[in-house]
Amino acid sequence: MREQSEHVLSSKARICGVSIVLPVVLLALVLVLCFAYRLLVGAWHFYQMERCYREALKVGPSSSAQGELIRDYVYHRDRLVKLGWLQERVFRLRHVRPATGRQREFWQAAQQLFPNHFHLALRKSEDGGYLELVVWDRPERMHEWERFVVENDVPDMGMGKVAR
Repeated sequence: MREQSEHVLSSKARICGVSIVLPVVLLALVLVLCFAYRLLVGAWHFYQMERCYREALKVGPSSSAQGELIRDYVYHRDRLVKLGWLQERVFRLRHVRPATGRQREFWQAAQQLFPNHFHLALRKSEDGGYLELVVWDRPERMHEWERFVVENDVPDMGMGKVAR
């Protein structure tokens, strides 16, 4: 009789232990997810943005799939901006004019100086009178982009400091 009561006590203790441990583990998991949510969601959007970008380059402009990939890329990039992972900045270029050799030199300098940039575009303004450099990059790197624009958007005496 005693053996049965010890068995019953030990099973009750196990059940009680499980009933305490399980909620504690679940609570810890919920807390980790709450604190890591932004990190996890940001990492997912970043992976998807990069994947869409690579795939769009692979399929090429003649493919109808490229349009959908670019829309997906923009969606994930914009989500990263909302999450604070990336920042979008538009730099109006005063001295680099559209469709000139200076435009090409400026673009090559940006590519050379920031080989690991996230994403950027060089576009004409709405009125077509000047160029805009649009940068999507980590917020902490925006000071480097500002310095680059100041050093390289100079009057037509040649490019500024291209190499550092």
